[in-house]
Amino acid sequence: MKNNKDTNIQEKKVLVKKRKKRRSILSFFIKLFVFLIIVGAGVISYMIYSIRKETPTELIESYSPISPSVIYDINGNQLDTIIVENRSPISINDIPRHVQDAFLAIEDRKFRTHHGFDFVRTGRAMFLTLTGRRREGGSTLTQQLAKNAFLTPERTWIRKVKEAILAIEIERKYTKDEILENYLNTIYFGQGAYGIKNASIRYFNREPKDLTIAQAAVLASLPKSPTKYSKIENAVEREQLVLLQMRNFGFITEQQYEEAKAEKNSICKWKY
Repeated sequence: MKNNKDTNIQEKKVLVKKRKKRRSILSFFIKLFVFLIIVGAGVISYMIYSIRKETPTELIESYSPISPSVIYDINGNQLDTIIVENRSPISINDIPRHVQDAFLAIEDRKFRTHHGFDFVRTGRAMFLTLTGRRREGGSTLTQQLAKNAFLTPERTWIRKVKEAILAIEIERKYTKDEILENYLNTIYFGQGAYGIKNASIRYFNREPKDLTIAQAAVLASLPKSPTKYSKIENAVEREQLVLLQMRNFGFITEQQYEEAKAEKNSICKWKY
């Protein structure tokens, strides 16, 4: 009887020791986890602080797309135009909603609701790239504006962090319409055309306000790869994808989609 009692006591002691050991290990990992979070937060905060010092956020206030310089004689007659990048910036009010929506559908459908950075889209793009399935852009339209206007084209994670910080700053200081206006006036469409107005005239010989949905889809397809998609044979497939995205995400109705798909003059007036 006494032996059984001693055995029970011994077993209880062993059990208590095991529980204490488990608690000790659990406590260690919890403390380690908290420590790593604190250190990680500190490192990230320092990185953001350092990058913000180097990132030209002050340029956001005064940035505007480069326009041609016009030379006049003493009588006010135009003599010449000096072009660095041929742009003719226009107001967002001169760009129809369906033209705006064509770009949003293919480039950044959550543009009007996010705050400059789309965690889900970025995470998905990283996953697809790391798993080798395919390369997919994770940048929002605001990030693209930040990259095109203020940063170098280098492909490094430091530049991506700068891009994200700058995008958040842009969203904080500008309205969505101002951001979209700057973006559409900044991007390159191929064949020497910078900005939506020049691209519209270059490819369709008309102002943006006169573009059809199908023509807007063609122009929205170009920024991804201006050299590739500015060729007619490559443009048709991409145009259909843009139209499909516009329909799927509710930018146009089924009837508008079918009419735009059937439009035959969407690329026949391209100028070469």
